[in-house]
Amino acid sequence: MKKETKYIFTTITINLFVAALVFLFLINFNITEFIKFISGLFQNLLIGILGLYLIGHLIGHNLNKLKNKNKEYNVLHGILAIFGVLFFGTLIGSTIGFLQEGLPDGYEYSLKDELYDYYFKPFFWIFMFGFIPTLISGIILGYKLKN
Repeated sequence: MKKETKYIFTTITINLFVAALVFLFLINFNITEFIKFISGLFQNLLIGILGLYLIGHLIGHNLNKLKNKNKEYNVLHGILAIFGVLFFGTLIGSTIGFLQEGLPDGYEYSLKDELYDYYFKPFFWIFMFGFIPTLISGIILGYKLKN
């Protein structure tokens, strides 16, 4: 595994830990609620997390190709890489939820409502609470790649 991929995997793991801490903080460190939330969305979260690492691997591989062309990285590469991982990981996790539960059955909701619930809302909340930590970790990743 290339160093770019290792750094991205480390960043993803740290970001997942930070996300769990933020969520625990929002629910006043109620472990029962945390476990209930995780178990209720276990399959979606598992596939979303696997998607994060898969996208991280692909982005790390492409960063290595980029380095071979440009001969060096800068901080922007780290920021774009980790935001790309966050975007595509969210897209993968949202798609799993949409395919499982969100496809309109013609009775309750319209496709527009389902797309809003399964795509817009997750992107909004993940980027709202994850923007600053992702930006910070992207900057750190960029510096780590640069050195």
